[in-house]
Parts: sequence; C-alpha cells; structure tokens
Amino acid sequence: MIKEFTYTSNNGTKDRKVFVIRENSSYIGGIDLNLLSKNDADFITSTYKDITPVDDFKSKVILEGFNPEWNKAYRQFSKSKISKFL
Repeated sequence: MIKEFTYTSNNGTKDRKVFVIRENSSYIGGIDLNLLSKNDADFITSTYKDITPVDDFKSKVILEGFNPEWNKAYRQFSKSKISKFL
C-alpha cells in the first residue's frame, strides 16, 4: 500500500510517498519512495503491491527479494505530524 502525505519534522515540511510496511493508530513505517531511484521505487510498488501492513513495529517483516540497500529509505512517521493526506 502506498500513502502520500505532507509531513512536518525538525527538518521542515515535505511531501512524502511511502510504501507502507507497518501501520498502527500512531505511526506509519515504510520505505520513502522519494529517496530511491525511480527503478527501485517502481520495482517495490509492483512487486509488493499485495502486501498488507502489519501493526506490530517490533516484528520483523520479510519481503522476498528485498534489497538491503533500500533500508536507507525506511522511515517511521508519527501520524500526529501528518498535516494532510494527498
């Protein structure tokens, strides 16, 4: 699942496009597709499109074929800092 939203952090306000891996009532965790190449973002979007986010942030989610290099784009977002969903 992909969610797009405007997020405010200590580094300012930015639009985010996130492939959601984890989500609960307080947080969204996933790969910020804006931080990867277009080819990697397209691969993730098409390959893992049927993945259902888990609500446990402590569990390990295993995605077959996941490139460890993509971990650099993993982010966790507090829902209280999301100003709007796009």
